[in-house]
Amino acid sequence: MTIGWDNFTRVFHDEGIQKPFFAIFVWTVVFSVLTVVLTVAVGMILACLVQWEALKGKAIYRVLLILPYAVPSFISILIFKGLFNQSFGEINMMLSTLFGIKPPGLATRPPRAP
Repeated sequence: MTIGWDNFTRVFHDEGIQKPFFAIFVWTVVFSVLTVVLTVAVGMILACLVQWEALKGKAIYRVLLILPYAVPSFISILIFKGLFNQSFGEINMMLSTLFGIKPPGLATRPPRAP
């Protein structure tokens, strides 16, 4: 049993597949274009708003706009550092339990600590 180009040619020739396929394809293109256009437009409006001279509390708005980018990275750093904690870190516990290795203190000793 061979499958290959026959499936692709059916999309263009079979009436039962052709109409739904092209309808979905058009909606996908429309959605993609609208998403890009609206995202760029909203970004430009917010950028102009934050740069507006008469706006009071610009620093607060800038902080609120940067928080969605900064918070996940900060939380990831805390989790990663917690994994290597000498007392309760999962990686050091696994090294100790599975292999009998004394926890090396990867995040606490000066040569290796950040």
